[in-house]
Amino acid sequence: MTSMNHNATSKTNNLSEKGAGDTVIVTGASGSIGAEVVKSLLQKNFSVIMACRDLEKGNTVRNEILKEFKGKENVVSLEKLDMSSFSSIRQFVDKISNKNIQLYGLMNNAGTINRGFQLTNDGVEETIAVNYLGIVLLTEVLLPMLDNGARITNVISMTTNPKRITKDMFEYSPKKYRQLRNYGQSKTALLLYTAMLSEKTKGKIHVNAADPGIVDTNILKLDRWFDPLADLLFRPLVKSPGKGAIPLVNALLAEETGKIFLGNSFKSISGDYVKHPLRDWFLENSLKHSHQAAEETK
Repeated sequence: MTSMNHNATSKTNNLSEKGAGDTVIVTGASGSIGAEVVKSLLQKNFSVIMACRDLEKGNTVRNEILKEFKGKENVVSLEKLDMSSFSSIRQFVDKISNKNIQLYGLMNNAGTINRGFQLTNDGVEETIAVNYLGIVLLTEVLLPMLDNGARITNVISMTTNPKRITKDMFEYSPKKYRQLRNYGQSKTALLLYTAMLSEKTKGKIHVNAADPGIVDTNILKLDRWFDPLADLLFRPLVKSPGKGAIPLVNALLAEETGKIFLGNSFKSISGDYVKHPLRDWFLENSLKHSHQAAEETK
């Protein structure tokens, strides 16, 4: 059972002490929600590393942001990061580790929802790679760079369900692939990982999940025949990217840990995740699959 919702503004970070000079990595920063997160962090005087798969698109978005935030050119950098590639993740971390920066937070915002089955070069189904295993690898190798009080936010969705965690989730087959099922499984896995990581780092790092809700982004298009019908039914519920970014930023700045942020409120992660019967198997295999594949691509 989840606890009752709390107002997200009840406990937020003291930005008079944090902000200036502190750096946040935002993955998927060239997307509509990612760009809004970057803007919000700049308003709060953070430095931002925009981690993007497509540098050309990322540079275009960065330039658009800087039209609004003139004079911030030196605090908004752009780095190549393809979350579907373990070697790209390693290369990104190597670059970050060579920079003399104070790393305050990691916003795991990048995500995908593929229509068809596709394996990455590492042999992982791409939805699971981008939305989950890549995040595990990136987070785990960045942990030593995060000081006490640092923040990690993982972006989930309303498709999470603890029953989606099964022992065949790391077995990839075109016959088993289902667009929404794999997407929901990847986001469920990310929420379970969030619950375990918040326990592991409690007292040192604040780890939360954030659900932006239904947001008007490209990921909404499933390229299916029912897209027009879904658009008609869900359009009244669809938020702007700016509103979708609110819970992400709230989760990053909050003094809470182990919570799910929705809009301007938050709740505890359900005991169905905290005490999941497969949690030990799940964590062991998550680390094994991400690290082993990454080592093989070195």
